This record gives sequence, structure tokens and C-alpha cells, in this order.
Amino acid sequence: MLIERDRELGRLDDALADLGNGGKVVLIRGEAGIGKSALVSEFLEAHHGEIRAYVGYCDDLLTPQPLGPFWDLARDGPRLGASLNESDARGVMETVLDLLSTTLRPNVVLIEDTQWVDDASLDVIKYLGRRISSTNGLLLLTYREAEVDLDHPLRTALGAVPAASIIRLNLSPLSGDAVRRLAGSRDIDIEQLVELTGGNPLLVTELSVEGLDGVPESIQESVLARVSNLQPDTVRMLEVASVVPGGVEPRLLTLVGAYTEASQDESVRSGMLQFHEGRLQFRHEIMRRAVEQALPPVRRRRLNQSVLGALIETGSDLSRVVHHAREADDATVITKYAPLAAQAAMQAGSYREAASQFRALGPHLAQIDEADRGAILDSWAQSEFFIDNLEALGLLESAIELHRRRGDAAALVSSLTFAVRLMEVNGMPERATKVSEELRDLTQTVGPELASRASAQNAWLALMRSDLLEARDLARESLRLLDHHDDDFTRLHALNTLGFVEHLEGDPAGVGHLEQARAIASREGHRFEEARALVNLAGATLQTIDLQDCFEFAHLASQTAERYELGPLENYADSILANVLDLRGQWEEAETLLYSTLGSHPHVEVQSLRILGVLHARTGKSDAEELLERAWDLAERSGETQNIGPAVASWAEFCWINNRLDDPMLDECERAVSLLAHGRQGLHLGELCLWLHSVGRLESIPDHLPEPFRETIQGNAATATDLWDNLGCPYHKALAMMSQTDDIAIQGLEILEELGAVPVAAKFRKRLRDKGMTVPRGKSRQARAHPAGLTARQAEVLELLTEGLTNTEIADQLFLSLRTVENHVSAILSKLHVTNREEAVQAAAKLGSE
Repeated sequence: MLIERDRELGRLDDALADLGNGGKVVLIRGEAGIGKSALVSEFLEAHHGEIRAYVGYCDDLLTPQPLGPFWDLARDGPRLGASLNESDARGVMETVLDLLSTTLRPNVVLIEDTQWVDDASLDVIKYLGRRISSTNGLLLLTYREAEVDLDHPLRTALGAVPAASIIRLNLSPLSGDAVRRLAGSRDIDIEQLVELTGGNPLLVTELSVEGLDGVPESIQESVLARVSNLQPDTVRMLEVASVVPGGVEPRLLTLVGAYTEASQDESVRSGMLQFHEGRLQFRHEIMRRAVEQALPPVRRRRLNQSVLGALIETGSDLSRVVHHAREADDATVITKYAPLAAQAAMQAGSYREAASQFRALGPHLAQIDEADRGAILDSWAQSEFFIDNLEALGLLESAIELHRRRGDAAALVSSLTFAVRLMEVNGMPERATKVSEELRDLTQTVGPELASRASAQNAWLALMRSDLLEARDLARESLRLLDHHDDDFTRLHALNTLGFVEHLEGDPAGVGHLEQARAIASREGHRFEEARALVNLAGATLQTIDLQDCFEFAHLASQTAERYELGPLENYADSILANVLDLRGQWEEAETLLYSTLGSHPHVEVQSLRILGVLHARTGKSDAEELLERAWDLAERSGETQNIGPAVASWAEFCWINNRLDDPMLDECERAVSLLAHGRQGLHLGELCLWLHSVGRLESIPDHLPEPFRETIQGNAATATDLWDNLGCPYHKALAMMSQTDDIAIQGLEILEELGAVPVAAKFRKRLRDKGMTVPRGKSRQARAHPAGLTARQAEVLELLTEGLTNTEIADQLFLSLRTVENHVSAILSKLHVTNREEAVQAAAKLGSE
């Protein structure tokens, strides 16, 4: 019986009726037993015949089956089954989107218990959520709010869905009156029932049936009391079913000697189990756990051993096999099946699941043959690297030690090749160099296949160090060696590096080589390299100031990296996007994006901090110098021109804005000019030279300087203005306009004020007045939606601060990570020129009254 859920049912009905205006994602959350499943069941039943419904479930396995709920959906969508059987994640996304989009009648996709969602399924949910508005359907997601904490990946997925496409239903506990109605005519103390259950419908139902006299305070004891009244064969069935998350097939129960028709009938009649989609499952997950947790440890392990044997006999999916092997502590099965399950998870793009499967092997590694152990450690390190876990390095070092001891040159070269990348991107340049040198020595003693792989990796390292000549030669050497054998991974790796170098050097073949690398990666399933090719395309076009291409490549790179859960590359792509937004004058959007990337790898952190620093310098924020100091510290430690260049360019602009003409950092800026020129860092070289010229520290204009910067420095203001205007860069356009006629200079001043570059506008206003001009008073920024210059998200956070919410509560409300909220709060304090939350609330109240 569904009680006190009329409002939620009404909102579901309204969403269904409003599908003509686009589909919606409906989030249904609440504690275990609150009635989420009952609500959606009532809704589906009420509209049976007028809608097409697809239902899938997430199971509470130690390591979930990749795309688990969509295998359930495939029973009603045969085309979906084809994509799943081919491990075609993209095909799954598109097929489910097609199911939601058919217009013959409304469509509903329900995924239950998404607190247990696997990473690959999460990708599909993100994909659908971003496109739901163009469909003719509803995507219903139920989850337990207590289990979806601030770090849960589901929050990231939900935070990426446009707010206009989301309907949130938070199921509250029942009132006292509702508890009385649910208890019915039973002679029971309603007040005590409310006290014991907290208004949870499941607990109310269970305790109403069992009575309160002598009834324990926990649901576990309530369930066990009901179990004790059943026949021994039925109890055994329930015990076996309790160790199988997600439900158990009758065939599996038969194989372990725990199935009879009479037991099945009694378990269903008693309300303990229900028969659904070919499986017997507990009516509620909390009931399964109650029975499972009551089992003595030895019996629980034996039951898992029995289920494990049956699963192996029936050829069940690997995730279930490993789950029960871990529960049974069967090292032999774990060592055999966990690597297979991990590789399957990696192929499906579920890197967290892969890492979890590999971690199950940790206590049992010594039982694995050394050759296999080394390969497992290599793959394990890759899975940890993809989810941004620094433990990858320790695993890889163990693999390298194994390969050395065994004298396996091929495996050693492969591990060392990966180690170069892992060390370099984690801010360990000296160690990366040492490993690179060892690779060079090894290539003298190995065949062309291994030599080409090592050359491709060393070419990448040379590119990171801005040694373009070395990078190009090594990449070409790798491709030359590939003429003797076929290795798609090495080929795309070399093409990635070669294409980037060629593009920087102005060779039109560069983009073609990068596109070729991307195509190979996509075809062969090398997801990291596919995203890397897109990041390289974005980075190369940024340096040549091809902003439209850069924006499109960076946006696609960010989406691709997000889909494959490649956090470092996603953040890197977002930092490039923010750079484009900065150049386009979309400073608030850039700032919002940058805050979400803080705390990433050192390379990303340099870019994010230095752009934030220069934006805050232009707009007069007090923390600009601190941000730039942090960026320079990271850049200097990395020793890489790609980090040093943008960091010093931003410092030079900061010095110009603040008239710090004798700042010691300007010496570093001067030294960096030749580095950037050698590395063809066009954009950052141009920025650095522009600001050095502005403070009188540029000795000569280097070759390869982008034309807009060259024209600006040479004093060709009108030409520079047109060039910057064509590129869509209002800030640099305004700076060029300040060197033209008085009328044009005034227009440039207005652009600076519109952007919010108050200190910069003040510099030029003074310059113009010193020339004897009558300069109009500064105009307020009409385009800014918030009087304090907060972004839309920051304004939203400030509003919640005024309501007294903590950072944790704000993160929960907005589906953001705690770190992102902390970053937004820090930005709010800076923009309001206050030092704590209380002062921010007071400032907000003052702004609201003005």
C-alpha cells in the first residue's frame, strides 16, 4: 500500500505529460526501505499500456558487473544486447538514447539502486543525462542518499546534467498518521511504532506484522523472526539467496542443493522473496543483508564456496565469480579469474572496477607465476594510473624489478616505457630522465618492435621538454622501425608526438598525423591515447591561436576523457578550454571551469593557477600574487618549458599591471624567451614578449612570434586591433586600441571596463589624462549579472551560505564535490573582499539591499 506519496506520483505524472517539451532525468532518493521501488512500481503500473518501460538494476557486488543494469534492459531491447555482447560502450549509449527517443509512445528507463552503479554504466547515464531534453522519455534513477557520499562518482554524473533537465524527488519518512494507516487495524502502539521505525515504511510494515512485544529494535531481528517460522528447506534457500547480491537463479539454487518448488512457494508467500526477471530476490535489499549478516562466518564462507562452484560450472560472468571467490577466501579462484575480470572491466572502460579486481589479487600475488605476475602488475598499474592513483608507480616499480630478475627484455622495455610517462606527469622529471636513458641503452640490444616503442616514448619525453628537434627525430625513427612489424599502439603514440611537433613548426601534415593517431586509438580501443590525441590537437591549435578549432578539440577531448574516466586528461582539456575562454573575454566562465580542475596533476595545476592568477590581477583581486607564486613553484620544479612558459608570461603581465618594473621574477621572464622560442610556444611566447616589451625588458623580437603580438609590439596598433578583433580576443584588442586615436582609445577603455579589468583600465585612464585628455568616468559593468562579479555558480553557493548551509550540505544540494565547493567559497570570499563566511553573508545582505 502506497501512502503519502501523492505529491511524488503527481510530479511523475506531470513529467510524463510534459514530454512534448523534452525528456527529463528524475532522481528518486531516500533511505533504504523508504519506498523508492514502491513509488516507481506504482507509477509504471498506473501507466501500463500507454508507455514503454525498460527496467534495470544495479547489484551490490564487491566489484559490479560492467554495464550491469543495461543487461537487464536488453531483455526488452534486442538491439541493446548486440552492443553489450560486443562490449561496444558507445553502441550501448546510442541504443538506449534511441529507445528513449522513439515517438510512438512515451518511454521510461528505470535504473534501480544506482548507489551501486558501475563505472561503465555511469558513462551511459552521463551520456543520456546530457541529451535527455531531446528525447521522448524519462530516465528514472533511484538511489540511497546515505550511500551516495560526497566522493561518490554518481554525484559527478548528476552534476553534469543540465539543471533544467532534472527533477528531484526526495522521499521523506511517513508521518504519524501515515504510520497509523499503514499499520491498519492491528492493535499496536503507534507512537512506539513511529519511535522504533522513524517512519520508514519498510520497518513499519515489518514491525506491524510481527508486533512490538519482544520485537528487537533492528530490522535484522524482525526479518530473522519471520525466517524462524519457515520450513528448514526454505530457510536454507534464503541463506543461499542471502549471499548472492541481486538475486539468484533457480538453476543456481538447484546446483547447490537449495531449491524445491515448495521452498520457493513458501518464501514468496511469506513475503521474503519475490520472483523477478528469472531470479528469486529478497523483497528488499536490507532484508537480504539481515539474513546474510546473521550467518556464522564459517557457514557464510561455505555457502559462498557452494555458490562459487555452481557459478563456475554454469560459466557465469566474471564479476560474480570473483565476488564469491573473495567471500569464500578461495585464493586459487581469485588468482585465476580476477585478472580476467579486471581485463574485461578495462575493455568496458570501468577502470575503478578493474583496479578493484586487481586489488583482490594483492594478498595472493606470491601464488602467481612470476611471468604472469609481472604482466598483472603492469596492467594493475595502468588501471590505477587511469583513475589518478599514485599507487600506480609502486606497482610499476614492482613489475620492473620482476622483469629485471627474470631477464625479460621485452617486458622490461614495456614497463620502463610506461614508467617514463607516469613519472613525468607526476612531477618526477629526474626519475623520468633516468628511465629514458636506460631505455636508450636497451634499444641497442632489442629488436625493432621494442626499439620503436622505446623511441616513441622518448620522443614524447623530448616534446615535454620542448626539444622539438629531438622529439621529431625520435618519433620518425619509431615510425621507420615500424616498417618491419605492425604495432598500432606504438604507431599512434609516435604519430601523436610527431603531429604535435609538426603543427608547432607550421607543417600542415601535423594535424593529419594527430587525426590519424586518434583514428587508430579509437579503432583499437586505446582510450587514453584517443583522448591524448584530442588534447594534443587542442594544445597545438592553442599555441597557433586557432581558437575555434582549439575550443572544439578541447571540448571533445574533455567529453572523451570524462566518458572514459581519464581524470588527468579531462582536467588538462578543461584547462585548455579555460585558456580559450580567457582569450575570448569570458572570464567568469573560465574561472568557474578552472576551480573545478584545482588539485589535479602538476601540469594541470600550473595552467589553472596561472590563468586564475592573471585573471585576478586584471580584476584587482588580492590573491593574484599568491596564485602566481604557486604556479611558478610547480613550473620550476617540473623543469618543462610547457609549464615555465605560461607561468612566466602571467608573471610578466602581473608585473606590468602593478608597475613592478624591478621585480626579480622579470629576470626569469627574460631568460625564458629563448626557451619558448625554441619550443615554438607561440601563444605563450607572444604573451611573454608583449609584457616584457610593456615593462621595457624585451631586447629583440624573436622569430616565430604570432602576428597579432608582433604587430602590437611593433606599434602597428590599427593592424593589431583588426587582428585581435578577427580572433575574438577583446582584452588584447582593447590594449591595441589604447595606442590609437583618442576616440578609439576611449572605446578600448570601455571594453576593459566591460570585462572588469579595473586596474588595467585605471592605468590607461591615468595615461590618457596625463596626455591632457578629458576621460569619461568609468562605467559600471552592465553585463555582469551579480554586483560583486560572482559567477552564476558562485552566486548559487553564496545564496546557500546565507541559508546557513555548511560546505558539505552545499555539496549535497548542488551535486558538487566538497573540494569544488571549497574552491567556490574561497573565490566568493576573495571577490567580496572578506575573510570568513559570516562576513560573506553580511556582504551578501548589503548587496541585496542596494
